[in-house]
Amino acid sequence: MTKFDIIWFDELDSTNTYLKDLLVKKTNTRDWTVIAAKNQTSGRGRKQRIWVSSHGKSLTFSVLIKTEVAIEELSSITLAAGVAVAEYLRDKGIAAQLKWPNDVMVNGKKICGILTELALVENCNSNYIILGIGLNVNMDLSEASAIDKPATSMGIVLGEAFSLDILLKELLSKLQWYIDTWQNGGFAEIKKEWQLNCAHADKELVITNVKGEVFTATFDSLGANGELVVRREDGSLETLIEADIKY
Repeated sequence: MTKFDIIWFDELDSTNTYLKDLLVKKTNTRDWTVIAAKNQTSGRGRKQRIWVSSHGKSLTFSVLIKTEVAIEELSSITLAAGVAVAEYLRDKGIAAQLKWPNDVMVNGKKICGILTELALVENCNSNYIILGIGLNVNMDLSEASAIDKPATSMGIVLGEAFSLDILLKELLSKLQWYIDTWQNGGFAEIKKEWQLNCAHADKELVITNVKGEVFTATFDSLGANGELVVRREDGSLETLIEADIKY
């Protein structure tokens, strides 16, 4: 098992940005280097959305993954990471489900978001992925209600406080198992489990595609690289690489 290099900060603007800068400046940065912050002031989600967190309330960290996986298959690592987080939470007694492409949900509320970015390094034949995870841990009800979308936390669900340091080490072990499975066997090894834990498997979806078209459809399956396959109202199937969904 790969040893983690964990570097904690009391506060950072963005763990993803810090790790990306570290990689550019120091190209021998180890695989599974982990940058974690107890407070993240400029956390980002998909499409530059803001990730809200306050000191000690969320586990925010980024992991450097070195991979030989082909570029067209890289996006599925986000879904593999989601499966790992959901399983970790279920092991804790939290009924977590997955929302395509990068959210972990509990009772229809977001508890975790995942942001993956490709980091290019000159004169390097490998691909580097920065896998950023934000997990709501000790956020209380008043803090969750201040977020513009339904949110929850481990503390709200289980009624207890958690050590971020301990949670990080536990979650990294689960995450590593799934990422290694993804590295060695591709997304096919993980896809079935993602689909079994899909939060919107039986719900009508309102989808906004990259062209801005809004339409309703139902979830059908995932593609080979984690694409969203939906069934339109006329019965036709459509494969989406990028889209926003509501249900």
